[in-house]
Amino acid sequence: MNLDKVYLVTSRLSRSTATEVAQVEKQLNINFPPDYTEFVTQLGEGTYAGFVRVYPPNKILSEYRAFQERWDEYFFWDEGDKVLPKAKVLECIIVGDTLQGDELIIHPLEPNRLLVLPRESEEIFEVGTNLESALAWLCESGVLTERITTTYFESWTPRERQTFMASTEFDPVLKTLTGLELHDHLQVNHEDEFGELFVAEFGGSIVAGFDGVGMIASITYDKDAPSTKLDVLLQSIRALGFTPEDPG
Repeated sequence: MNLDKVYLVTSRLSRSTATEVAQVEKQLNINFPPDYTEFVTQLGEGTYAGFVRVYPPNKILSEYRAFQERWDEYFFWDEGDKVLPKAKVLECIIVGDTLQGDELIIHPLEPNRLLVLPRESEEIFEVGTNLESALAWLCESGVLTERITTTYFESWTPRERQTFMASTEFDPVLKTLTGLELHDHLQVNHEDEFGELFVAEFGGSIVAGFDGVGMIASITYDKDAPSTKLDVLLQSIRALGFTPEDPG
């Protein structure tokens, strides 16, 4: 799994150790896919491509029983019986999920067969033989969400956030922000009028989007990373007519 090509929103990561992975494997009598260890020891806990959360081993250990009990009580994936019958689903271990509630699972006897229990479908999807192929399916197949082609990782380490609002249009805002040439990574969806510019210097990003009424610009950043780029960005946002969101 080539994680070197994954853009890190912030370098402040919350990683697991290979020892922690091995200990949980022993306690659960399971082998995680080999690239699972690579993912949680190199990237750690956070969100991949703004969509997928791979659980660290200790979270899996503390929560897998609750998931199994919920699957049993609220099971509705009857159309997926040929992929994995209910009795087998209830033996599975959760290894991750999506922000919209789809759950990534493996069976202890088939750790190289990753499956998804979708939130909005009665099917069960077989999505790959390792974590890399599962992430690619979740993000790029277009089955559960619109295709995601940018690969970035945002850890859950605490950061600051400022939100601004303005009565303006998306295109001129995007043109101005990208014209500053402050960003190291960029993703834009013109159809949905959404853009996110990532800036490594302050370990964060600015999200600009139209909410149906006006434009919202939200900036996240590491408070312990003084940045001239952050100052320039804040000045530009205000010059575009954005004002701080009313907390009330």
